[in-house]
Amino acid sequence: MQPIQYSKYGLTHLIRVREIVSADYFTGPHPARYNHVHQDAWELCCCVNGTLTVCKGGDRIRLREGEIMLIAPGIPHDVEAEASGSRAFVTSFTISSGEFMHLIQDRISPSTPLQRQLFDMMITELENAFVQDFEWLHLFTFRPSENSPLGAEQMICCSLEQILILLFRNATAQEGQIVQTKQYRAAMYGYLVDQVNGYIEEHLSEPLTVGEIASRFHYSRARLSTIYKAAAGTSLSSAISTARISQAKEMLLTGKYSVTEVSDALGFSSPQYFSHCFSRCTGITPTRFAEDSKAK
Repeated sequence: MQPIQYSKYGLTHLIRVREIVSADYFTGPHPARYNHVHQDAWELCCCVNGTLTVCKGGDRIRLREGEIMLIAPGIPHDVEAEASGSRAFVTSFTISSGEFMHLIQDRISPSTPLQRQLFDMMITELENAFVQDFEWLHLFTFRPSENSPLGAEQMICCSLEQILILLFRNATAQEGQIVQTKQYRAAMYGYLVDQVNGYIEEHLSEPLTVGEIASRFHYSRARLSTIYKAAAGTSLSSAISTARISQAKEMLLTGKYSVTEVSDALGFSSPQYFSHCFSRCTGITPTRFAEDSKAK
């Protein structure tokens, strides 16, 4: 009998958590004292009971019981809870890999039973693994406890990674079905294109650039351009121009706006440059387009 020929297989990792930066588990009222920023760390907020308000920029985002939200690095924010029965868990961390993290940021996602179990496990391991200076779990400096259970820090890391993977699965679910690994990259690229297109639509009045959009989604300009072209079949700069010209047509068709007003509203540097872009995309000037629409 021939011996079985075994071969080693390197397991892939969707995401790797590298460091933990802070961890808070609080009960009852918790005022938003000040905005803070983690320049290179992500922050995960979970409303365990009651409600939790995430203060981000000028927005106040209400999380209800069981809901989760991920905040990207570099965003000033704080959290607050008003009700005495509120409970929340907030932790920040850095990652060494996780290309698609931005695709789950700012999403309000309901936690699954498994995620709730993982949060409970993570909180327990944090309480046992590190010295506590407060009555509640409030860690922003980490001093390992002499009585830390074996493997506690790895349990914390594993729990957090699983919570994030489940967020990815929820974000990419199609008709309730989890996207398979072989389809994952295409699904995430498609989801990225949808998010970028939505961002363009919401910011047409601003002088959008490929570099600014890439920074918003935590990509280099070259990387985002490559992904967008492969997934959408057109360049990102063309997509920006197409969206602007499409909106310009709608505005001109109303007959309420002059060429200069449309140019200003859509973030073009000058009416002359707007006319140049419009003519290049449509074959006629915006003035002629408006005149022709009136004649119909």
